[in-house]
Amino acid sequence: KPGEQNLIEPFYSFSAFDFSYQPRRFSPLQGTLTLNLARNFSADVQAEYDTVHSNMRDWSVGATFRQEDLFLSVAYLRLETPESPLMDTHYVMGSAGIGRPRQGWSADFNTALNLRRSHLDHFYCRLNYFTDCLGISLEYINFDIETVREENQIRFALYLKGLGEFG
Repeated sequence: KPGEQNLIEPFYSFSAFDFSYQPRRFSPLQGTLTLNLARNFSADVQAEYDTVHSNMRDWSVGATFRQEDLFLSVAYLRLETPESPLMDTHYVMGSAGIGRPRQGWSADFNTALNLRRSHLDHFYCRLNYFTDCLGISLEYINFDIETVREENQIRFALYLKGLGEFG
């Protein structure tokens, strides 16, 4: 909505809830540790420390497996937001994809299961086709986060190499 901060759209980024409860002058400290345990397997630990309130805001652990045109990823995310009990929760997140992004056909999805509510809060899937100079993408996104947001989106995008994305 115009004039409102979009706190849900970057849900699949590291920290979507940094400023969800009040305006701030200082950003939390964020850190990521990635361990490449094998050629096709990695593990991540991410954390965010709130310098204003002197507490850990959120953290996650995850693992990703990649094999040629396939990837699978799973993560556990803990959001700790005492100022907003709605966002104080535990998540299991998963994603998978097949194909080569930016070359031929590919598809991917990700989802977030809210363990506190035993509810699927977010689902995203995308189908792509790319040639040497252009690409098309069709996405379906579902948000269902208690009273904060319930929405379905279907998006189409056209990519032109060297010019950008439209849609």
